[in-house]
Amino acid sequence: LGLVVANDNAPGQLVLSGSVDALEAAEDVARDETGARARRLDVTGAFHSPLMEPAAARLRAALESTPVSAMEIPVYSNGSAAPFVDVRDELAENLLRPVRWRETLLALRTAGVDRFVELGPGAVLTGLVKRTLAAA
Repeated sequence: LGLVVANDNAPGQLVLSGSVDALEAAEDVARDETGARARRLDVTGAFHSPLMEPAAARLRAALESTPVSAMEIPVYSNGSAAPFVDVRDELAENLLRPVRWRETLLALRTAGVDRFVELGPGAVLTGLVKRTLAAA
């Protein structure tokens, strides 16, 4: 179908990315053949897929002139589920590869993190944290 997993958010929750036609076909299969719930996200691009290469190239170019200081604490990339090594390269690559949110949470917990605080206008991530850590 030309789709990729764009986000592995929590047990039982994946986000697909690709062309609109491929997404519509996947929605039909999910609903009709598996009984799974499929919901279209209101986004403007095929984020975290190879279709984002033009944007990744522009981001790489912009990051070349962006100062990046050495990290004093580990900052985890949700593209690798590990601390950043090359911030500029990994940020650009993250436009093309899946968000490994579930794996990042598990890696943080393994590293000793036991408190997660969501900053923003909702609680979606808080729910994903609870669901992921409860299932592990």
